[in-house]
Amino acid sequence: MKAIWNIITVMALANLIAIIGFVWWLHFSGRLNMARVEAVRTMLSETIAEQASREAAEAAEAEAKAQQEAEATRMAGPPVTASETLSMRIETSEIDRQRIERLKREVKNLTETLARERRKLDEDRAAFEKQKQAFEDMRARIAAVEGDAQFGKSVEVLNKLDPADAKKTLAQLLTTDREQVVSYLDSMSDRARKDVIAEFIKDGQQDVAAELLEEIRVRGLKAPGG
Repeated sequence: MKAIWNIITVMALANLIAIIGFVWWLHFSGRLNMARVEAVRTMLSETIAEQASREAAEAAEAEAKAQQEAEATRMAGPPVTASETLSMRIETSEIDRQRIERLKREVKNLTETLARERRKLDEDRAAFEKQKQAFEDMRARIAAVEGDAQFGKSVEVLNKLDPADAKKTLAQLLTTDREQVVSYLDSMSDRARKDVIAEFIKDGQQDVAAELLEEIRVRGLKAPGG
C-alpha cells in the first residue's frame, strides 16, 4: 500500500513540475501574459450557449444604434425643396405614362390578333358554305338525272351489255360527262357495276377505277353540315 502511495505521489509531482515548466516556457517565449490569462479565464467562465446569446444581443444592439445614427443624419440634413418635390412627381408621372403606353400597345396587339382570327374564321365559314352549296347542287342534278325515265332505260341497257362493251361505252362518256358516268355506275346492279370496274382494272386503268369507286361512295353521303 505504501509503495502504491509513493508511486502516485511521484507521478503527481512530475505532472506538476511539467505544468509549471510549460507555463514558464509560455511566459518566457512571449506567448503568455496576464492579459491572455484573463482572456482565457473569461472565455471559459461562460458556456457556448451563453456566449452565442451574448454575441447575438451585442449584434442587435449595434444594428439598432446604426439605424438611430442613420435616422439622425437624415433628419439633420436639409429639407426637400419644392423643386425637388416637383422633380420627383414628374419622374413618377413619366413612369406612369410609360406603363399606360405599354398597356395600350398590349391591348392594340390583342385586338389585332382577335381581328385576324375573326377574319380567318369568317373565311373558313364562307369556304365551307360554298362547298356545301356545291355539294347540294350536285345532288340536285343527280336526282334530276336519275329520276328521268330515259336514264332508267339506259341503266337497264348497261346492265345487260357485256362488261367489256359497257366499259367502253362509259369510258367514252367519261371525256364529256363524268358525273353522268358515276350516276350510271351508281344505279347499275352490284354485279354489273363490279364487272365494269374490273374491266377498267384489266385495261390498266386502276386509277380511273379507284376514282369512280370513290365518287360512287360520296354519292351516298349527306351534304356537309346537313
